[in-house]
Amino acid sequence: MEQSLVISKNLSLGGCTRSMAQAVRAVARTGAFVASAPSKTSEWLVILADKPGVLERRLQIRPTHSKNFVELHKSGFVSWAGPVFKEHVEKGKTKPFIGSVMVVNAVDREAVRATLEKDIFVTEGIWDWARVQILPFKTMVRRLA
Repeated sequence: MEQSLVISKNLSLGGCTRSMAQAVRAVARTGAFVASAPSKTSEWLVILADKPGVLERRLQIRPTHSKNFVELHKSGFVSWAGPVFKEHVEKGKTKPFIGSVMVVNAVDREAVRATLEKDIFVTEGIWDWARVQILPFKTMVRRLA
């Protein structure tokens, strides 16, 4: 949950220097100012196996799933994500998907579950949700592609 501090026109400025007090009053004159402290999120490594026999359906609904994950990335929930394959194949051939892996940011494991269980790969039975692994994780080295 996000915590907020509201500075109003009736703010007590004890202990502030005159210039700090003037700056705060100037902000307060414009109306309420809200400064938000970010929620205490942690990184989670999520490993999701596909159910057997879902490759064709996965490929059909993948555009909807991908659109959702772009939005989750923009929101800051997903740091990175991608499919897992049985083996690498040549470009142009059907990839042998067997699941997905991702790093997400959330306050706890339940928040990860609550967000991901809405994805079409869960609701359409692509990911084996009963076997999902949500593990505490910490990125130590990151290289941009």
